[in-house]
Amino acid sequence: MIKTEDYMREFVLIFFSQQRVIIWTTVAVFALSAAVAMFWPPTYMVEGSVLVKGKRSMRSPESLENVQLRTVLVDKEDLNSEAEILTSLDVVRLALDNLRQEGQAYAGRDFSEEQIQALAGSIRDGIKTVILPNSNIIEVKLYGKDAGLAQAVLNEVMASYVRRRRDVFNPKGMEEFFAGQVGQFDKGLQEEERRLLSLAEKSGSADAQQEITNNLTLKMELERQLYAARSEWTDRRKFADHISNILTSDGIQFFSFIDNLSIIHLGDQLQQLVVERGQALRVYHPESRQVARIDEQIENLNATLKNEVRTYKEGIESRIRVLEDVATTLEQDIANLESKNLRLYEGHVAHQRVQREMALRSQSFETFSQRLQEARIGSGTEATNLFSISILSWPKTPASPIFPQANKVIPLGLLAGFITGCCLGFLREYFDHTFKRPEDAERYAALPALFSIPLDQ
Repeated sequence: MIKTEDYMREFVLIFFSQQRVIIWTTVAVFALSAAVAMFWPPTYMVEGSVLVKGKRSMRSPESLENVQLRTVLVDKEDLNSEAEILTSLDVVRLALDNLRQEGQAYAGRDFSEEQIQALAGSIRDGIKTVILPNSNIIEVKLYGKDAGLAQAVLNEVMASYVRRRRDVFNPKGMEEFFAGQVGQFDKGLQEEERRLLSLAEKSGSADAQQEITNNLTLKMELERQLYAARSEWTDRRKFADHISNILTSDGIQFFSFIDNLSIIHLGDQLQQLVVERGQALRVYHPESRQVARIDEQIENLNATLKNEVRTYKEGIESRIRVLEDVATTLEQDIANLESKNLRLYEGHVAHQRVQREMALRSQSFETFSQRLQEARIGSGTEATNLFSISILSWPKTPASPIFPQANKVIPLGLLAGFITGCCLGFLREYFDHTFKRPEDAERYAALPALFSIPLDQ
């Protein structure tokens, strides 16, 4: 990009020099956004809201005590329980059956029990509940491609919720409902416990994390031993090769560098004979009997020394082979530990996932167990439902989809296209190092501009 102090002028020049890229990019992105706005299948959202209110406690006419009346407050757990009832599979299944019986939706089609359960599950997954902050209002939303169908489904779900809640919070019905929920969550907890046992049996460890730590410590020790074995193998291999080179060389060698008593003793004797031969040569002729006798002793002792060195070298070679076997065994043990740690880690991750699921199920189990105890207490007294609900707003057919919205998608597409085009234009200008104006030649090449030829000529 051209560096100059007149940024506005440069910006305008770049804009007009790259206007084709900018315009075509803007048009392409705008056309794409327009196609999305016009041809993308619309998604509708229908929503309703439920208000949960606490009731004022009533004093029994048979009570002789002057008990102060109080209003039961609705806490977050109560709202979560209401949301759970609203989105329960029983409520959705009841709403689906009513819709089919009344012919409002899914009528005229034969469904198997598995298909009905799957359809009810998909509807339940599409229902989202949100507890509005600092309020006792539960907002219910359902998304769908058919606005009328979504409105009918959510409307019937909320109506079924009201009927189902009336049955549930009847002392007898309440106790049966919560007992069923408690049994369902208890069964789920037992299944999760069996999964944990199965994972422990599969991994062969009750505490995978501790075993992984122990295996890592053992692996470090094995790697240290492997390093020591390889270092010793390298040193002994070099030492054996050095001995082999000396054994194959000519001349007399004393092998004084070998730390072996027998070899050191033979080497000292050989060295003494060599010294004795040198002293004899000062007195006798090299071919004399005295010198020949010493030469014979030197030759025999040198052969004995080399045989002793070869025996010593064979011991080193044997140790080298042992070190090779040790290194191979250690490498295999390390590989087995790594493979075992990988399996243990996979089991540990699965174990944590099951534990999280168990925590959620346990929390739900405790909540419904508490509600079951309250229901049993209420069934033996004159207590009635402590909470009441009212539908603040029933679902209505939306006038327009939530996506795509042409009045938002098209302007955003136009803006995004223009910004993208400008970015592409500036990038293209930045990587274009050709001279574009006469003064560029004077500024960067220090050459005068004689004349310029228009591009279209």
